Amino acid sequence: MQEFTTAWTALGEGRSAYVATPAESRGTVLVAAEIFGVSGHVRDMCDGLAREGFTAVAPDFYWRDGTRLEFGYDDAGRTEAMAHMRRLDRDGVLADLAAARTLAGDTVPAIVGFSLGGHIALLAATEAPYALAVDFYGGWTIDGGVPLAEPAPPLAEAASIAALGTPVLLLAGAEDHLIGDDEWERIGRRLTNYGVSHERVRYAGIKHGFMCAERPEWDEAIAHDAWQRMTDTLRKRLG
Repeated sequence: MQEFTTAWTALGEGRSAYVATPAESRGTVLVAAEIFGVSGHVRDMCDGLAREGFTAVAPDFYWRDGTRLEFGYDDAGRTEAMAHMRRLDRDGVLADLAAARTLAGDTVPAIVGFSLGGHIALLAATEAPYALAVDFYGGWTIDGGVPLAEPAPPLAEAASIAALGTPVLLLAGAEDHLIGDDEWERIGRRLTNYGVSHERVRYAGIKHGFMCAERPEWDEAIAHDAWQRMTDTLRKRLG
């Protein structure tokens, strides 16, 4: 495990990102947050990646609404977070990702996303090459249903992911309310049919949000397994 430093870094035009930097970096990983913003959970994920030797960059997608907004996991926090999420649009999020990507310099970064961030990770992979795109239980990826998925959800553009050569790792619980059995199978078929290199991992009896220790859905053993799968694959792809 490496020592690391953290800082909020300006990205220009009002944008910023939480950055966790290890003593010796093996590569850069963009981290796309849940609807709750760059929360303590997301910062913990960044810090964990830095301990593993990756520079982790979590852009603030809500900067147009306020500085470093984050929301609780209770009903009130979720309602407020959903309102901000519904103001996100494709062009704005892609611009934020492009700004965050500059911190990788000339290297090709990976991208990891949680829930909404999983959707964003796949969206990113339709627009630019990444060493790896990791989608933790991302919703609205194949059928849409939120403004960010307009004019088309990310997996409607699976051919672009394949053309750009980004491998995909998807991890979700079998009891996830956002990803039912039929949708999970259609996601797999879509990726296969368009030639996207991918791995899908589905955990029996597990609900949405299992990576977050601040949520009742957290499962320590499953979170550990998913973390190991992610970091092992990142090491293969980033060195």
